[in-house]
Amino acid sequence: MRKSVKILLLIVISSIVAACSEGSGTGIGGTGFDGTPVTVKGPITGFGSIIVNGIKFDLANANIVVDDAQANANDLALGMFVTIHGVLQAEAQGTALSVFYDDELQGPIENVQRTADPSIVIVTILDTQVRVDSVRTAFGQTSIEKLQAGDLVTVSGFREADGTIVATRIEREEDYEEGRSEVEIKGFVSQLSGSRFVIGRYEIDIQNAVLEDFDGMSLQQGQYVEVEGTLLGLTIMASKVELEDDEDPAEGTYISYQGIIDEDLEGGKNINGLPLSLGSIAEDEDVIVGSSEVEINGVVDNNGAVLASSVIDREGGLRFEARVNQIDVATRRLSLSYVPGSVEILVDAGTLITSDEGDESEILLLSQISIGEFVKVRARKEGKDVIANQIHTAERKNYRITAPVTACADGQIELIGLIFRLVDGITEYDTDEGPESAAGFCAVAGFGVPVTLEDSVRALDGIADEIEIEE
Repeated sequence: MRKSVKILLLIVISSIVAACSEGSGTGIGGTGFDGTPVTVKGPITGFGSIIVNGIKFDLANANIVVDDAQANANDLALGMFVTIHGVLQAEAQGTALSVFYDDELQGPIENVQRTADPSIVIVTILDTQVRVDSVRTAFGQTSIEKLQAGDLVTVSGFREADGTIVATRIEREEDYEEGRSEVEIKGFVSQLSGSRFVIGRYEIDIQNAVLEDFDGMSLQQGQYVEVEGTLLGLTIMASKVELEDDEDPAEGTYISYQGIIDEDLEGGKNINGLPLSLGSIAEDEDVIVGSSEVEINGVVDNNGAVLASSVIDREGGLRFEARVNQIDVATRRLSLSYVPGSVEILVDAGTLITSDEGDESEILLLSQISIGEFVKVRARKEGKDVIANQIHTAERKNYRITAPVTACADGQIELIGLIFRLVDGITEYDTDEGPESAAGFCAVAGFGVPVTLEDSVRALDGIADEIEIEE
């Protein structure tokens, strides 16, 4: 992100917030959101302006920057992980002053690793692992089935603590040509010597590179940078090196960030590099720190930390693959049919509903889903409600459900209120302990243990054909 754009943005925000504050008793410190400055980081999940983290932003006067170039709303695409600065008018409605998008990675696919879950593949690009999910990842000019070694792709998303990128969008570019096609990589400068340094296993040659956003500073060890250039073997001939350094949001700014909560050596927590105070929701720390994808909402305090008011599980520990047997658009609910019964799913403002049209992901409305259609759902439990994070229409396959065990005994297992049968000789059990019977499986799959159960479409009878314990 360019510093000049940031400075202009701060001036615009200050002017608009001041104007909104005159004669107003609302805002975070008052009785509502009107006039409150906001910073949002997350994937685009809808248009008709733009929807990110369940907030709909008006783009009429927004400064839109895509990969460091001035752009417009037509350059934004589903799944792009963006940063929005703006002003809130209501809890789920705002005016965007700026929208910034920057690729997380671009390069040729080195390897495609298929997983036990057909919805997920792990691709390696420039020695970086990228998790691609047919339900949660938006696709451009490709699909999860078509990804193959040698494809030049651009990845948008966020990183887990180990550096793995969770892809919110992956797009195929033109055919890759070594030494000619542009690649982009982000990382920390190491082994700096003269006009060369190292990121991961790649040597970066910067003798012909332009340095951007360094504000008079020199390139230094430990700086986090983005490198653009061409790849020859394990050397990237850089054309540009850009210092990645976001401005911290001001006190009183409402924050909605999607990503992974990290913990530093002193036990402090942060999300996307911003210090985080969980306050009254601290009891959930063990569940959400380190791996789960979350959405943090809160306000920046006078110490520059986000005082979280809510934590939403955006990864969702619940997964469903089944046919839709009922839809109520008015109450925004749909029901999925399994042999033992149905699961009711609530659709909220943050739910992403998609289908694949050729090699492009397309946004759907709830009303566009048909009774009898087969869907894949990623969801979370809030109180008694099962709330969808993503819904994706798909070809009919085996019926699957991933959920924590409620009860397991006497050849039966209960998941989300549904009771399936475990029948020795039919059910295939998959655990590290290797039980070969229903009794053995239930001995290790106690209350709260997450499992995935599959009921084959060839014999859809409420008997688990396969069942395994999730990590």
